[in-house]
Amino acid sequence: MTKRILTTVGFLGLVAIMLFILERIGFYSPVKNYSDFDTAMSLHLFHTVVLLTFAFKNQYIRESKIKIIYYAFVFGIVLTSFPLYAIYFIDPDKTLGDILRIIAFVGSGALVGGWVTILYVGVSYRSKNKRR
Repeated sequence: MTKRILTTVGFLGLVAIMLFILERIGFYSPVKNYSDFDTAMSLHLFHTVVLLTFAFKNQYIRESKIKIIYYAFVFGIVLTSFPLYAIYFIDPDKTLGDILRIIAFVGSGALVGGWVTILYVGVSYRSKNKRR
């Protein structure tokens, strides 16, 4: 699982940086609204970094929980950030924009699911070292 997480994090991080560079070089305008792009970039990078931490701490957490967190975060990043990137880059009509925002909202639910799983793992965690 560590290799999969590291590969995914590397890919997601590279995509985020490339989109940031593309936005700054090709699409920058002082009059354009950047709220969708900034939200997408923040969620994308933050959750990618959180996912990276699980590559190195996975010996303390059951494999099944790591997989749930992994898939929830990956699907959440894709379903939340990429529709917001699309809204920014293609400037869709109102109907398509609304559909993309609904997809982003569903993706946010996947991110929440990942955080709830992390909370559950934390609450139910039992150390192998017994205290006296």
